[in-house]
Amino acid sequence: MWFMDFVTYMLEEMIKDTKLSLGKCCKNAYKKALEPHHPLLIRTAAKAAWLMAPDRVKMYQLICSMNKLNLLENIILLSIFF
Repeated sequence: MWFMDFVTYMLEEMIKDTKLSLGKCCKNAYKKALEPHHPLLIRTAAKAAWLMAPDRVKMYQLICSMNKLNLLENIILLSIFF
């Protein structure tokens, strides 16, 4: 449930400000949805993950690719980055 909140907040951030980097959108969503439920070690690791987030174009290409993977599989692959 918290992960779906995170995804919802992330998409809201992306829609609200199209100039925000994907990492910043994820960081803002994480603060709202997941950070209150994580210990310090996980919060610290999450901060590092946002710095390594791919740009929006790469994310869109991954989700919308025309290869044999379906959308759900692409979203699972995307979640590996985070």
